[in-house]
Amino acid sequence: MLFDSNIWHAAGVNRSARMRRGLTLAFTKPFIKPQFDYPRAIGYDCADQLSDTLRQVLGYNARIPASLDEWYQPPDKRMYRPGQG
Repeated sequence: MLFDSNIWHAAGVNRSARMRRGLTLAFTKPFIKPQFDYPRAIGYDCADQLSDTLRQVLGYNARIPASLDEWYQPPDKRMYRPGQG
């Protein structure tokens, strides 16, 4: 699938009564961080109920640190799991 950014930035006025939605999804290598932090939005409590594949796709194994405390962690507690690339 290709995404044409002109759809979002130059699509014109929405004259319908419906809301216009746009999604920019990407599946990438773990070192490329997502545009949206799905694990933080979904929550960490339900992460144990997800399959390993779904955890990987949603980014639970390559989370984005939101503070220096989250960034500076010992290797076993880091948000990024090595060997995913």
